[in-house]
Amino acid sequence: QQQVGDAAGGRLKESFQLNLRMDFADREEARGRAGQQSDAEADALGILPELCALEELLYPAPSDTNDNSDGSEPVAPRGPRPTVLLVWGVERVFPVKVTAMAINETLHNPQLNPVRAEVNVSLEVASEADARDSQAFSDALDFGHRQRRRLARRFYDTAASQGTRIPDLTGGGR
Repeated sequence: QQQVGDAAGGRLKESFQLNLRMDFADREEARGRAGQQSDAEADALGILPELCALEELLYPAPSDTNDNSDGSEPVAPRGPRPTVLLVWGVERVFPVKVTAMAINETLHNPQLNPVRAEVNVSLEVASEADARDSQAFSDALDFGHRQRRRLARRFYDTAASQGTRIPDLTGGGR
């Protein structure tokens, strides 16, 4: 996790990089545990649908205007990339935008569709201004800030009880 200051406004930007390992065998195992039958079409596609769903997060949603155009109207500008909630366990929930993605397909089936891949995803946590239009995103940001303060306080309290001399940099004092 990184925090980078915005030169224009002095605002901090939080970012994450995640390395995802995807394997078709894991999906098949989960399908078996759920008592679901194998699906020949899904088997042939491998993890391609999952990779495509991740890639879709890089692009703005297509506008209905452009989809229904006969080509004679000017192309409407695309909107911003989608903001989605990253739920990383019960303690961390963040509204994020995918800013970069690198996909390394490491194994393919006979149809040359990927069945194993490593995906490096770069995420930027939405700013308060970005989250203003969505109550869910605003609530997630508030939750994240509260959790960070609570967990940092827990660390400082633990360090103090162990006699470790770590200064409280939060300004919370005792």
